[in-house]
Amino acid sequence: MYRFMSEEEIEIRQISDLKMIHLYQLNGNDAIAAYYGDNKQINLCALDENYNLLMEKILTLYSQCEDKDSIVIEDSARKILDKVITRDIHHTSFFNRIGEFYARQEGVLCPRFASDGIIRDTLIPMLQYYLHQLYHMWNVEIKFGQESVGWHRNCVMNATYGNETFIMPVRITMLNDHDYKIAVGNFMHNFSNIEFEISYSEDKLSIIFENAKMELFGESYFKLNNQQMKAYTTIYIEKKAVYHQDEPLEQLTYTEEHLQCALKQKAFLADVDSVFTYAAIYRLPWNDFIIYRDNHTQDEQYNRNDYDNLYVNEYQGKFVLRQYSYGLVEDKSNGLKLRTDGAVMRKIYYGDKRNEIETFFMPVGYYSGWDYKEYLEDKYFYHTTEEMQE
Repeated sequence: MYRFMSEEEIEIRQISDLKMIHLYQLNGNDAIAAYYGDNKQINLCALDENYNLLMEKILTLYSQCEDKDSIVIEDSARKILDKVITRDIHHTSFFNRIGEFYARQEGVLCPRFASDGIIRDTLIPMLQYYLHQLYHMWNVEIKFGQESVGWHRNCVMNATYGNETFIMPVRITMLNDHDYKIAVGNFMHNFSNIEFEISYSEDKLSIIFENAKMELFGESYFKLNNQQMKAYTTIYIEKKAVYHQDEPLEQLTYTEEHLQCALKQKAFLADVDSVFTYAAIYRLPWNDFIIYRDNHTQDEQYNRNDYDNLYVNEYQGKFVLRQYSYGLVEDKSNGLKLRTDGAVMRKIYYGDKRNEIETFFMPVGYYSGWDYKEYLEDKYFYHTTEEMQE
């Protein structure tokens, strides 16, 4: 199934001959004007939907252009563009830290590989946490069995309350590599589904749930603000708010025992020690983790921040890790910022018995350099944990 593109998105994707670039700020937001083709132009600011796509296109075309002086750009903008497209060995960006390890390996264009069961299992604790909370609102204490039984994206959870045992079927639809729709059946014994929408992004985890029959609607998200992770949850019944939570998550220390066992000993990153040196670590209510890393470098003219945001799902020795990495380069003289070195990846860990690692590098929606697109994007790699540690 193909998604529909707006006319603006199609126009941006078709740009092939840049004539002039203008970088500026509009009401405190970064903005860009691109002139191309036969007297065509497009102006977008950072608040516009296709700003990142336009920036990616401009940076890509500029980096590929053999005669960069043929593109009209004011001097300060040209300097920051040149800074962004030049890879510095001192940058801690994704490709320098991790991507080069995989670029030396042989990857294949990604099939729909057999990770469905792993993803399903690692989402189960999240579903059970919200089901616990919802049943508790009706003074029902529900308990789940130790394991779910399923195949690929579907499974059955065994549940009890009091002396009664019942099953709750689960159907997972993967919209893409970070968005899911999940239907859990037999909710509240009324043979209706409660529907979940789960979305991972670079700075927020979002969970929306709804049962139309009971007029139940809830939204919950975990958002990173100034290196603080906050949890927001609101639940409505018949359009009336019956529950609201707004509070920060406690930041864990690296010496926390469970985190060491669950993460470092699994060697889930090739440069695990450097990541943890700068990490802020948060435990989610269902015992998953969010790890945030911000590394700052600067020189006389530019500030550069390299960010990593990692979601770690763990269930019975199985791991799913989603990593969002990108950089921001800022010109100190005028405040202009450009985003670069972006990369998104998903790693699937099987656990102690098999010691296998499957990695799929997802397409990115912003400039990541041709290294990423050529060697990693849409590619799948298979390794053992021993190979990763060599």
